[in-house]
Amino acid sequence: MRVLPIALATIGQTEEVVRAACKCLLFMVQDALREKDNNYSLNQHVHPLAAKHPEFKFRAIKPISNPSGYVVATVQAVFQSFFDTDDFARCLIDVVNRGGDAETTGAIAGMLAGALYGLDTIPDLWLKILDTDIAHQCSQQAMELMLLN
Repeated sequence: MRVLPIALATIGQTEEVVRAACKCLLFMVQDALREKDNNYSLNQHVHPLAAKHPEFKFRAIKPISNPSGYVVATVQAVFQSFFDTDDFARCLIDVVNRGGDAETTGAIAGMLAGALYGLDTIPDLWLKILDTDIAHQCSQQAMELMLLN
C-alpha cells in the first residue's frame, strides 16, 4: 500500500484527525466503486466526519486556495472541488488550479472522482500523455487489488 504521501503530508498532525480523514476517503472510494453517488458519500461519510471533527467542515468556509499539506486544508479543498463539480476533469482542474500542495489534492480528488465517474470519463488527451507501460502496470495493479476481496 502506498502510504508514504499520507505519512509525509501529515507529519505533526494528530493521529485521530489523520485516521478520521483517511477512513472517510477510503469509504468514499469504496462506495463510489459500488455505484453510490456523491450525495450518499456526503451524508454517510463527510457529514459524520465534520460532526466529530468540525475542522473538516468545508461548505461554510471560503474555497480553499493554495492549500498546504495540512490534512484538514487538503481534505477541505478536495471536498469543495469534488462536491461542487460534476465530472472528473472539472474536479481535477478545479482542485489543482488552487495551487499549494496541488499534487496531493489532485491525487486525492482524482482518486475520488475516478472511482465515482469511471475510467471512461478521464479525458483522452490526459490518457495519451501517460507512458503506456506505466498505464498498463497501474491498470493491472488495480485489477489485482480488486481481486483480493
